[in-house]
Parts: sequence; C-alpha cells; structure tokens
Amino acid sequence: KLMTRNGTIINVGGGAGGLANYLYFANRNRKITGIDLSKNRITRAKKTIRKGRDVNFIYGDFLESDLPIAEAYLLVDVLHHIKYSNQEKVLTLLSKRLRNDSSLIMKEANSGNFLPFIFSRVTEKILYPKEYIYTRTKKEWLKLFKKLNFKCKIYSGAFYFPDSTLIFQCTKKNS
Repeated sequence: KLMTRNGTIINVGGGAGGLANYLYFANRNRKITGIDLSKNRITRAKKTIRKGRDVNFIYGDFLESDLPIAEAYLLVDVLHHIKYSNQEKVLTLLSKRLRNDSSLIMKEANSGNFLPFIFSRVTEKILYPKEYIYTRTKKEWLKLFKKLNFKCKIYSGAFYFPDSTLIFQCTKKNS
C-alpha cells in the first residue's frame, strides 16, 4: 500500500528477488531493480527473470553503484546488517537521490520495543549466527532521519506475531 504504483523502484539489499518480483506482479507499471552484495543471492534472483518483465538484479554495493533516480527506494531488513557508520552513508546517499515526489520505504528492527525485540533478535541469531546486528531504537532512527532532512510516517511492521519491526515511509522535507 505504501509503494508507488508506477515508475522505478530500487530495492536495496533485495536478496534473491522475492520482494522485487512480488512488487512487479502486484503492479506491472513498475520498473524494479534489486541490488545486493551477495553474488549467490543475485544469481538466484536472476533465474527468476522472465522475458517481458521489467525486473532487473545487480550484484554490487549500493554506495558505489550508478543506479537511476527512482520514484521509490526500498530497504527491508537491510540496515541492521550494516555497521552504524555505513547505515548513515546509505541514508545520506538516498537523501541526495530522493526527489520531492519520491520516497524511501524502510522496514527495520526497533530495539526500543524490548520483549518483541528479544524475539526478533533470537530469530536473527538463528538465521545469521556469525553476524553482528546493528539495531537502533525508534527514537534513534527518527533523530537520524531528521538530521538527513527526511520527514517520516511510521507503521508497525507486523501485527500477527511478536515482532519489533517498524516501517518508515520517508520523503524529503520541503526546504
């Protein structure tokens, strides 16, 4: 519901392409590009591309890529896998690419919601046992967004099980 109905969507950290393909099938007026640092995930994603689909997958670092300006940038459960300083670099780059009519949709863990966060943390440790998870509280995310001149609406990430995620729908503040 939050995603643009038409135009270009860049799915940063899009993995094996499940969400990118879902968004395309939900509305075929979208041109979707997924980018990920995992060569294995991008290889799997590319196997999902069929003739006539406006879906593309790129192996690489978003910070060093030359992706097109888009109507929407999507980050779903990505930033908590990235060091804090690089989280800010990604969001800074996005703040420069965002036009007044485009948006950033981000789903992330909220470490300030204690009990559901513990549940999420255990799940992350099972899925990624060797990774450090870099989470922020809702207040910390909002402080960073304010610093980068974003205005954001916030939605609960999940209502059907104990989860601590939040969805941020961000746009540029009018100067």
